[in-house]
Amino acid sequence: MDWECASYVAQVVETVLVAIGIVGALIGLGLQARATGAQATDTFNQTILSIYSLVQAEEMRKTRGMLFEIEDRCKISAMKIEKWKREWEQAADRVSQAYSIAAAIAKQDPKLKEIWIKPERRSILKSWKIAQPRIQDRRDKQQKDLWEDFEWLANEAKVFSEQGKDII
Repeated sequence: MDWECASYVAQVVETVLVAIGIVGALIGLGLQARATGAQATDTFNQTILSIYSLVQAEEMRKTRGMLFEIEDRCKISAMKIEKWKREWEQAADRVSQAYSIAAAIAKQDPKLKEIWIKPERRSILKSWKIAQPRIQDRRDKQQKDLWEDFEWLANEAKVFSEQGKDII
């Protein structure tokens, strides 16, 4: 068995299990939060923590950092996917999956746009730009709506970026 492949599969499974746990906890907290306003605040705070724990975990930051370095060095966002190395594809997949899960959670509360998306817009947009060749390749070959929540997130980040006149 290819240990690199097994490690990659394990990381993907771990990300999905964390997301399932977060979503389950949020649903449970959401049901409880209807009882009082204080509980609603706790739920909102828990949602923010869940998103940050997913996208700011050390391994995810390292993966994003690696993609950013490769982009700065090799401009992989402009390369045909056939020229990508396997490790670049895997990194783009992990980042896309994490942002897509976080976006699915963030879509549930419009306040999260200002609190989470706005401050993270540059990282979100750079990640989206770099991952585009991989996302499009996977969509063309497998699933047309793959990581559509990440796409939604990038569009929301773009709005804030345009308002702030960011250069990405």
